[in-house]
Amino acid sequence: MEHIVVIKLLGRNIGYATLQNRIHSQWQLSQPFRLMDIENGYYLAKFRNPGDCEKVLSQGPWIIYGQYLTVQPWSVDFNPLKPYPNMVMAWIRFPRLPGHMYKRKILWEIGGMIGRVAKLDFNTDNGVRGRFARMAVYVNLGEALISQVLINGVLQRIEYEYLPTVCFSYGHYGHSQDICPKLMNVQQGDKENSAGTEVVFKEPNTLEGKQVERLTHKNSMGRRNSSSTAGTNGGK
Repeated sequence: MEHIVVIKLLGRNIGYATLQNRIHSQWQLSQPFRLMDIENGYYLAKFRNPGDCEKVLSQGPWIIYGQYLTVQPWSVDFNPLKPYPNMVMAWIRFPRLPGHMYKRKILWEIGGMIGRVAKLDFNTDNGVRGRFARMAVYVNLGEALISQVLINGVLQRIEYEYLPTVCFSYGHYGHSQDICPKLMNVQQGDKENSAGTEVVFKEPNTLEGKQVERLTHKNSMGRRNSSSTAGTNGGK
């Protein structure tokens, strides 16, 4: 029985042979796999070993030429006409996060408000990185991305690695803020106020500070998030 995964390289098209060589080098599987080119930049990867399939799905994010290789299990609902998959495992950073929050449980709680946390950066998990916390989370590119969170009354910026085309005026993937159609409409007199998302946290006043309490989840106005930009540095 074959196990099938749908893959696509975000933001860039490369040849079949190049892609196959790159993923073969990165995945390091126990058995050979088959790669089938379908359409619109999507490929089907077919595995004989279920362990190999699980490794590909769980051990990302996979990065090729500075772009995410999206991986998702194949299903009958898969539509190759969509420009990109909705769910992507992506690296995010919390630059200059206060040092007392570098605890696994707190980081997991904060990251969980952005998306389902897949892993913490190894160095972050061991308290080595002093300037930013880094983790891999599943984000939905079809919804507004969260650009900042409020922790103890202080806005904490979020950087998304390897997602250069994110508009944080409205929080959407696929175009930059400079060519945002909604922002252009606002500048031309359209009073519509759609928004990227802000999430508010409060850390309980305890000695150990081991928990983060979720207070509310609300939409912020478009102008409010316009100062946040997507980070493009670093990566595994």
